[in-house]
Amino acid sequence: MVPETSVDTSKRGTDTHPQISGLNAKLLELLGDNRPISRTRSLSIAAQAALYHVRNGGSRIRGQCALHAGVVLGLSEPDSICIAAASELLHNASLVHDDLQDHTTVRRGAPTVWKQYGSDIAICTGDFLLSLAYSAVCGMSNSGVVAALVSAIHERTELATHGQCQDLNATDCSLISLSTYLEIVIAKSGALLSLPLELAFIASGKGGWVPHAREAAEAFAVAYQIADDLIDHLADQESHSMNILSVLEGAGHGVNSKCLAQTLGRDHIKTTLALANSLPLGSGRVLTNAALALQPVFESGAK
Repeated sequence: MVPETSVDTSKRGTDTHPQISGLNAKLLELLGDNRPISRTRSLSIAAQAALYHVRNGGSRIRGQCALHAGVVLGLSEPDSICIAAASELLHNASLVHDDLQDHTTVRRGAPTVWKQYGSDIAICTGDFLLSLAYSAVCGMSNSGVVAALVSAIHERTELATHGQCQDLNATDCSLISLSTYLEIVIAKSGALLSLPLELAFIASGKGGWVPHAREAAEAFAVAYQIADDLIDHLADQESHSMNILSVLEGAGHGVNSKCLAQTLGRDHIKTTLALANSLPLGSGRVLTNAALALQPVFESGAK
């Protein structure tokens, strides 16, 4: 489960796909927002909490990745929206559970679900969003690809869950090796960042590109997390959260830790750009633009 970074990739260079309004409408439809008033009142508290969470916004970068890749790879707009919705619902399920585990009280400028509705409802809300992700791909026009899409969603969810468990167990950053840090980030963040592209390739019959998309997304996930760590180092120290600077300091790099972290971030940006640009028909463009938006963090350091 991947928390959203404090790094803003939505304002510089990231594509805002023209179908994003269709994605938002699909999310609200799946969540039951368009039901008649008499039925809306009967929505479960978990569904109401899910609507509350999704309406609070977000960059929708995973949705944008799926939308753009789906369209350029030949999927119809409705099918592209289905895989985009699945990716966003799964991501938001992870956020609801992650906020509860980390005791985060504010997200996107509003109280988090557990803070607003309580811990028990937050657990149910995350489960509800996760279930809806599977429901979303059932709307694909080609029913023959649904089984493969569901399998991919489960595989990525399993890896993200594993990464989150590793992160929760990593209570002393000074004892975490760099290789373990990278393993955790790739699992908990890379899994859900690669899923939108993976679903687009599977649905369009180009599953052979899945490993390439996965590698690109994993490189971006590391750069994304390092950028966030550089900005949130002090806050992470107070909360004892895993942070690249604490990991490098624990490895004996001392005052050079920030410089090394920036170098590592730049290297992963370069890898992301090379891999994303190699994907067919420009299907990695949203990921490319998001990577470009992170570059200033590694050039000037945290602000």
